[in-house]
Amino acid sequence: MIFTLRDTMGLAASAGLEEEPESLEGFSLCRLTADWSRVEPADGVFDEAVLSACRERIQGLRERGVCPVLVLHRRGLPAWLEERGGFASGGGVTCYLRYAHRMVEALGDLASSYITFDEPNCLALAAYLPGGEGKRSLLAAARSMTNLTAAHIEAYGLIRKTRLAMGFTDTRVGVSPQLRVFAPKNPQDPVHRFWASRSRQIFQASLIRAMYTGRASFPIGGHPSIVPGRYCDFHAPSYGGRSVLSGPAMPAEREADPAGAVQICRALYALLPRPLWVTGEGGALDAVRQLQALCACELPVEAFCCRGTEAREALRRIAAQGGMDAALYERLAGEEDC
Repeated sequence: MIFTLRDTMGLAASAGLEEEPESLEGFSLCRLTADWSRVEPADGVFDEAVLSACRERIQGLRERGVCPVLVLHRRGLPAWLEERGGFASGGGVTCYLRYAHRMVEALGDLASSYITFDEPNCLALAAYLPGGEGKRSLLAAARSMTNLTAAHIEAYGLIRKTRLAMGFTDTRVGVSPQLRVFAPKNPQDPVHRFWASRSRQIFQASLIRAMYTGRASFPIGGHPSIVPGRYCDFHAPSYGGRSVLSGPAMPAEREADPAGAVQICRALYALLPRPLWVTGEGGALDAVRQLQALCACELPVEAFCCRGTEAREALRRIAAQGGMDAALYERLAGEEDC
């Protein structure tokens, strides 16, 4: 074996709720992403047929021994909410909490683990900053990040309270920001170091600190719901690789950097000691190398997830044999070289 999978670590797939449960066999967990726009196609109108289909998918997973982790939101918003300004508008918080409550009411007996937002920093920044789509306003991005923080904090309590009223005490709630390693192109250049540090703060550091601990700093603003506390039962970072900066422009190119996955996990654990459920990005070999680095570290990594068909199949094989063997590694390395 090139490396052995930890006994305490589960391997997970990432899928939409429309995917058939049969395709997810072999994993111990699955991050199931709900589509808010399908569940609530019009303001305050929930599609009960969609919710019923969601129940069938989750039941199918449970019957196959796969633990569902329900992701309530990823990236896009319902059109009716976009028209009102999305989370840059204060009304976005109220609408999200209504949706989250309905989802837990409908599915709370089948799912005990929840991720409030998948990559909320990308939702806020891609829509509003220069180079993205939408209003291209830092002020709008800051409002969006502030309201997303408030929505997560409120949902953290709401989900736990709703399931407790249903008789369940095993609820776990987290959030899944995209996190990167930001490095100066020239570590000796103070300008490069400044932009690496500032980019880290704006893209992720302030948001995760506010979401996890209720302590706001620029660009997160004030909100009645953002108060000091602990709003995370597990860390679920989506590792975005390494970005090298020399100025304010964030480069599109990113390095896979497997060691960086451990670096961001250490930073999260230092901020708030909680178990880690990591999602790797990149190709299959990138994901496997990140998994290898996490297996070798001292942190309490409970789960590793991947996106993409090839990475999923590699993890399925690793789960079946308890680790990474030379044959699988050579095949993945050969595919990367092609």
